[in-house]
Amino acid sequence: MTGQQEQFAATYRFGKTIVHVVAPAPMSNEELDKKLREIHQIGWEIMRQSAKKSHFNHCKSKT
Repeated sequence: MTGQQEQFAATYRFGKTIVHVVAPAPMSNEELDKKLREIHQIGWEIMRQSAKKSHFNHCKSKT
């Protein structure tokens, strides 16, 4: 820890257990839109790679 007090969105106690909930920092609509576009692009890339791999394995099994 850097000596700074950690900021938690909520803190709960369950018996002897303490649970700190950490929430993301607030962001503007523009920042949110940018992050959502990045997530969308990553998802499509994963699907493309998966389809390419599936096609390769399908063609490979036919030979």
